[in-house]
Amino acid sequence: MDPYADDGLLDPWPLYGELRKMGPAVWLDKYQMVALTRYDAVLTALRDWEAFPSTFGVVMNDDMNQVLARNTLCSDGAAHKRLRRVVIRPLTPAAQIIASRSRTRGRSGCRPTLRQGEASARPLSPNSSKL
Repeated sequence: MDPYADDGLLDPWPLYGELRKMGPAVWLDKYQMVALTRYDAVLTALRDWEAFPSTFGVVMNDDMNQVLARNTLCSDGAAHKRLRRVVIRPLTPAAQIIASRSRTRGRSGCRPTLRQGEASARPLSPNSSKL
């Protein structure tokens, strides 16, 4: 069973069903890793950073784990909390109030060109080959 084979990537739902039938945690020999197949198992792992640390990496590629090293995603415990505070601060209710005020009047004191809810980009045409 290979979740990264072409068939599994193109249509993963049958494979997911088979993995779930095998249990909440399934050993994948080819990748020398465990696949967690149920919400409760994933939640337990995410909440127990000492048993399931992210510090050593969160993807199956050592080079990419090196790139991600020491960022919020690949941190645990006190380091994760410290990094998360920096990332989460702009998302707090107080920050949203400040942001909405600054959208009403730009930093320069001028009215912004766009109103809230408007977009400056246009969607790609259905015939476009670029995403």
